[in-house]
Amino acid sequence: MRRQVVTDIRVPNSIWKKKVSDTLYELNIIPGNFSGKVVISFKDGGISYIEKTETLK
Repeated sequence: MRRQVVTDIRVPNSIWKKKVSDTLYELNIIPGNFSGKVVISFKDGGISYIEKTETLK
């Protein structure tokens, strides 16, 4: 299994990160003040599994 962690895509000011965050918020997958990890698995072009781990402080 090949694993890649995306931390820096050559887009000015990391606009793509804000778009992903806003989309997850709009879909009610994460709250506005979310701290944690979201794992999304894809199969045959669609989402097959979503795992959300929240960090409590």
